[in-house]
Amino acid sequence: MFANSNIEKVNLIDTIYHKIQGNMFFNCDNLKSVTMGEGITTTGDNTFSGCDNLVNVELKKFALYDGVEMQDMLNDMPELTTVNISDGYLSSGVKVDEMFSGCTKLNTVNLQDLEIYSSMSHMFSGCSSLANASFTNIN
Repeated sequence: MFANSNIEKVNLIDTIYHKIQGNMFFNCDNLKSVTMGEGITTTGDNTFSGCDNLVNVELKKFALYDGVEMQDMLNDMPELTTVNISDGYLSSGVKVDEMFSGCTKLNTVNLQDLEIYSSMSHMFSGCSSLANASFTNIN
């Protein structure tokens, strides 16, 4: 939908979009900030693949259920520095393994008020710059 566009910022809060399709923002080289939240129920593979200048990601007020694959959504983002995820629910069938793996500049991660029933193994593998991590009220 927005693939290969010059979009710089994405704000999907209180939006009509409930399904984020795979490769939806593929190769959006100018994309720097993403905010997604309430109403998002599905994300596709490689949603932000090729968005090499993405710096900030915020996910809030969301519920993702079985079959949703997020493990390739944000991995290997060379400029990603900050991630904030709050007020969310991830069922056991949601795949988040390696979600941020290879994000070598990722410095700050805040996870807050989450119900996570899926494996988070290797979620931050290879995040060599990770210095600030806050995990608050995680069930």
